[in-house]
Amino acid sequence: MAKWWNWILVLALVCLLFVAIPLTYPGTKTKEELRPMFDNYIDKFNKSYKNNPAEYETRLGHFVASVYEIDRLNRISRGPEQHRAKFGLTPLSDMSKTEFIDIHLSDEKPHKRKNNLGKSWSKGRDKFKPKLMFDSDDLMTDEDKKMMGDDKPVIQPVDQPMSDDEADIDVKSSHHNIYIIIKRRRRAALPLKVDWREKGVIGPVRDQGLCGACWAFSTIGVMEAMAAINTGKFSSLSVQVTS
Repeated sequence: MAKWWNWILVLALVCLLFVAIPLTYPGTKTKEELRPMFDNYIDKFNKSYKNNPAEYETRLGHFVASVYEIDRLNRISRGPEQHRAKFGLTPLSDMSKTEFIDIHLSDEKPHKRKNNLGKSWSKGRDKFKPKLMFDSDDLMTDEDKKMMGDDKPVIQPVDQPMSDDEADIDVKSSHHNIYIIIKRRRRAALPLKVDWREKGVIGPVRDQGLCGACWAFSTIGVMEAMAAINTGKFSSLSVQVTS
């Protein structure tokens, strides 16, 4: 008799794992159950349709669909916790997919010239190979050469013999490509990673909105970071200045 009770307990635990727990997912909540979350969303992102009943209900429907999709993506995300993709609400979570595409995505499609169709860079490699075989002196200023000293990079084809000091360089993927081999007498103690956000030189993500000057946002971000690295103090710059 005890064995049957054990089997019943095991079956009950399985049911709890695969039936009861999924019921707690936000993606299984109804529209009305998600309404309080939507009201908090409106306040957080300062939406203007709170007092417009028609638009409010429309946006709520889009919001619910976004919550379901966010929950689905988070559940199928794989990998270690610290590297796993995480999805959440954004200021665009109250938009339909069609609305998002029409407003925020470009309708310009890249076109490939007919004479380049079916071709890859490797097929045109031999044509440009002579231009790629150059002396690194052509790329270095006098100041660069002074700083590098004997550690100047040497550029040579992979079919040339390498010295014993260079034998540990990985050339498995070289094939017939031209590789840049850097000879160094000193090794710098480099960290395994550098996250400039942790050093306070990266500003917050800007909202580009409908502005088409994406290059201006990218440029100003680099300028802010470089200035902060050199001065030790972060200052927010104006995107309008660059455009």
